[in-house]
Amino acid sequence: MNPEGKLKNLPIIHLTLVMGLVMFLGLSWILNKDKKLILDWNHPLVLVLLAVSSGGVTAAFLVPMGIVASSLKKLARNKQGNAGTLADLLIGAHIARMAMFEGPALFGLLVFFLHANLAGLYLALILIALMAALFPFPGKSLEKWQSLEERYQLIVQEGQGV
Repeated sequence: MNPEGKLKNLPIIHLTLVMGLVMFLGLSWILNKDKKLILDWNHPLVLVLLAVSSGGVTAAFLVPMGIVASSLKKLARNKQGNAGTLADLLIGAHIARMAMFEGPALFGLLVFFLHANLAGLYLALILIALMAALFPFPGKSLEKWQSLEERYQLIVQEGQGV
């Protein structure tokens, strides 16, 4: 099975996640245009947002790698790894990573929406920019899949899945 068929939907999923945030950002901006905008980094919700964002960004880079590593070992142990399952694993890891950016970004937009606090908007924009920077271009996704396939084969050969 060729993984390209499964991986072709990943950019669409990614854009959908980002566009939902961009639409809410636009709505929040429109609804706050007549309010006095503030920049208060000491607001309690902004402090919570900073903690959640830091945790989300850290988790976004650690958790998907852990999921992939443990899943590869399990697939190797059961000899179930094929192009489709590895593509699904790659897609799942990418969606999990984007969700860990999306949650804090949405929280930042809510802080901006509810309190007209630009700190929430700025943090949300940073997270949205990170999501945009991690866009899964088709060629890059295929390279990641090939790397995953090589790692899977190596685990099977070394018997580490046991």
